Amino acid sequence: MVTENPDVLALLKARLPSMTKVLSRIGRFVQENPEQVQILSINEVADGSQASIASVMRFCNELDYTSFASFKLALATELALRARDKQENGPSGKEASQAVQLSEKLHEVVRMSAELLNQANIDEIALQLINANRVLLYGVGASYLPATFMSYKLTRLGINNFLASDSHMTRMAANTSDANDLMILFSSSGSIRESIDLAKLASKRSLPTIAFTNRFKSPLGEVCDRQIMATGSESPLSSGSLESKIGHLFFVELIFDAICRLSDAHAERIRGAADAVADQQY
Repeated sequence: MVTENPDVLALLKARLPSMTKVLSRIGRFVQENPEQVQILSINEVADGSQASIASVMRFCNELDYTSFASFKLALATELALRARDKQENGPSGKEASQAVQLSEKLHEVVRMSAELLNQANIDEIALQLINANRVLLYGVGASYLPATFMSYKLTRLGINNFLASDSHMTRMAANTSDANDLMILFSSSGSIRESIDLAKLASKRSLPTIAFTNRFKSPLGEVCDRQIMATGSESPLSSGSLESKIGHLFFVELIFDAICRLSDAHAERIRGAADAVADQQY
């Protein structure tokens, strides 16, 4: 596997003429869309280049990478180095501060997520949560953050929920669940093996599943009953960024508000939850 030389695009340019017709098509897609490719899933690259997933894997092997993930990491590293060089050599004093750039980026993510919002879907999920006997929540790495946030919100509403950072614990919980329960999985990439395996196990138990991802097409979305997609991208180097998580937090808050609107009983429980911790504050 190539690790010493991050100049993926130069390597691609050198080897492109000797590639087969299909691999050349994938190569041209990468050349024309490097910024996009570093945040796309293998399914999306295959669709964008009108090729199969197997062909995308052969393309990565042709460039001496053992996996699509290692190829994306090398591409992201090269693009990050180019961006840093451009910033260091560019005119000083003209770039907005990092804080301003980040705030504008986060504002754009929330705005676009709001535009993608289907309120009917939010209300349907709210009703599923209201009617579920138990809600199983799961997220790996930084995706554990929105899962924790939803657990907190559901607990305030008096909705029984289960959250564990250990996939084995979640598998055991799923194995004792049924169609009256609900599983919600958070994964920006929608390609985490543990999450996909949990969704498949849930399907065997007739346990309804909802995936929160940042991918229109993802392996997790394909095996879950419903997928909610937020905007906000991440490359292998920016994995876990706030940009990729804020959309999920935004939707969790909307679902919480929808439950309060649809169920007076649950809305009333918020006061009880507040009273329970009132004496813990000065």
